[in-house]
Amino acid sequence: MNKNRKISLQLVIFAVLIVVAGYLAFTCNQAEDKGIIKVGAILPLTGNMASLGESGQNGLILAQKYINDENLLKGGKKIEFVFEDGKGIPAISISALTHLTEVQNIDIIFSIVSAVDLSLVPKQKEKGFLFISHATHPSLSDVNDLFFRHSPTVTQEFALLKRYIGLDSALTILLHTSDDYGDALAREFGRDNFIAKENILAFNISDQNFRGVCSKIIHKKPYRVVIGGNGKELYQLVNILREQGYKNEIITTLGFKVGGAFNQLKEPSNLSYIDFKDSDPDEKYNRIQADYKKMFGKDMTISEMIFFNSALLITEAINKCAREGGIKDIARQLATMESFEGLGETITISASNDILPDIDIFSVKDKKIKQ
Repeated sequence: MNKNRKISLQLVIFAVLIVVAGYLAFTCNQAEDKGIIKVGAILPLTGNMASLGESGQNGLILAQKYINDENLLKGGKKIEFVFEDGKGIPAISISALTHLTEVQNIDIIFSIVSAVDLSLVPKQKEKGFLFISHATHPSLSDVNDLFFRHSPTVTQEFALLKRYIGLDSALTILLHTSDDYGDALAREFGRDNFIAKENILAFNISDQNFRGVCSKIIHKKPYRVVIGGNGKELYQLVNILREQGYKNEIITTLGFKVGGAFNQLKEPSNLSYIDFKDSDPDEKYNRIQADYKKMFGKDMTISEMIFFNSALLITEAINKCAREGGIKDIARQLATMESFEGLGETITISASNDILPDIDIFSVKDKKIKQ
């Protein structure tokens, strides 16, 4: 009997120890979860927009290291970016979003590519997560209080191009991609007949057979051609136009440069392109630039810097929350920031929740870049 009692007591103690150990493990895991702020990033890591995704991913990897190494988050918290490959395709990106929000329970999401971000807007409204877009489409402005956009806009690009083209618009042709971005750009150019309808031509980037549309342009003999779109394959348009004898100026929108097409050109002369404006580097800039080169073996561009600064911006908003705030508190802090000194840019947020970087038109004359 005593022996049985002793065994029973041992079993009870063993069971209590298991419960206590389980509780401690659970509370430790909770504490660990509370100490890490996870941010999801849906990027085109493969496909014809992979260079955009790579820039975003590299910028966020650098930001994660910098924020955590410098202990920029209050309370000893750390930030972690969780990446999903949306391939630049809306349907795949929606599935990636579902995995981030429903499986990983992440409620801060970064993304890029206009078509993708437009497709995610209904889900964002339904689920109510904090969304930081890095796409240009005009419809991504003033979506709701939890939606922000850190990118130049189509309207901003058009204003720059309109001022640059000036009175030569009648002799200018717009060649744009058949997607949400390209269609939005075409509407801007067609407004008030700035460029005649017959001089606005669309093409499908997935065809990758641009000789037909280039022949149409050569036949029209324009003074200038504007190429609007995103993607590495766009370089073929410039190369084919030059091969077919077009020697006049070609202007490209921001997606040409940041999408990787510029670096594929055979002959960049007499080309103008929209790009981000560099600011004067300081000690901090040089140090972070050196860290980036050490990590990735190349210089950091403004494209990576935009994502890096979005991470810093989120960090600052989290720190400004008076208590353990939710995403609404974080969004409120973002919206009320008057300005923020990021890396290489002074960040200001408009009433429409747009965070607009400085852009300009640069020209290649005799293979030398001029502003």
